[in-house]
Amino acid sequence: MRVINEGEYFYRLCNAQRKNKAYTELQRVAADVRSDLRSKPDALDSDKKIGEKLGISPVTVYKFLRNTLSEDDFQLRAYTLTIKGKGIPQTYTLEEFVREETEAYMRGEINSLESPSELASLFGISEEMALKLLLKARGKLTDQQNAARDFYFSNRIMPNLTLEAMREVAVIIIKESLIKTSSIPSKSKKNTDGSHYYRVSYKGLNFDSAEEGACALTMEEFIEGFELKEGETFQVRIGSKRIDFLIGDTFVEYHPIQAFWRRNGEGDFKSLREYLRFKETKEGSTIPKDKIRLFIEEVKSRLEKQYFEERRRVIDSDLAHRDKELIVATTPEELYYLVIKRFSKDPPSKKLFEEVFNRYKAMLLN
Repeated sequence: MRVINEGEYFYRLCNAQRKNKAYTELQRVAADVRSDLRSKPDALDSDKKIGEKLGISPVTVYKFLRNTLSEDDFQLRAYTLTIKGKGIPQTYTLEEFVREETEAYMRGEINSLESPSELASLFGISEEMALKLLLKARGKLTDQQNAARDFYFSNRIMPNLTLEAMREVAVIIIKESLIKTSSIPSKSKKNTDGSHYYRVSYKGLNFDSAEEGACALTMEEFIEGFELKEGETFQVRIGSKRIDFLIGDTFVEYHPIQAFWRRNGEGDFKSLREYLRFKETKEGSTIPKDKIRLFIEEVKSRLEKQYFEERRRVIDSDLAHRDKELIVATTPEELYYLVIKRFSKDPPSKKLFEEVFNRYKAMLLN
């Protein structure tokens, strides 16, 4: 059986359903794009405008041109539209794009969906951030739409493995990778007298880790009016628990996801038995790790959701704070997009944010 490309697939669809009109029009559009790129680039129409003219999804236009134009022409068009504020990243959020392409896929206009790495490249963000936004986007899709995406990626990523098996292996892989890389515990130590134990101190402020300290100092630097005051805006006590930060009426928790077990109670494994069972399963796994990245992120999302719900219960236990919003950031990048860009009146570039964050982290580690 021969695998057909997107252009031929769309041609067949149009030939059967639209008497070839849409395909012919798109071929004309592709020819016009080649001409306009060399003579009048300002005349280029956006994917959205072309889609409206032809009565098809802008995502279909985008994918058709990507498969029809040369790589150089496609990139030049994308750059030109971006400069004019008419590119995909300027006219769609990632969530909107995912919904639009899913609907186009289910209508039969396209025969492929963007992977996290492709979405990251399209929107100019890291793959980790793209995965997180993709999961949020999928949370707003219907069950039928999610089933369509699962069907496509289960066949694209690992056609001979069932979806259930892929999810099971994802749990193993994500926990394995986190055990190797995580250095920040989920529960703080206690002193012998039961009081809170901090790992880092700086100018009278106490932090559970250098990374938490970097979060605090970076937020203080870039968020106007935010000042670290223990018990008020930082390490806010609610009952016997503490929430990392409070910006106005919004609580912020910085919690990198981890999966390990230690005798003092640190880590996400609840018992030594659970950890040993995981270790045994992990070492017996023979399924290629590079085939299940999508499902790895789903597991990470579930772990994050569990932590969010636990923190939410703490906040809701106090009538004075029950109506306050909660944001959980699990990486510096999430802190930038979810907190800094939202609360800063003049947010820094991502590059500057990273430089400042890393500088504070290095300072606190010394």
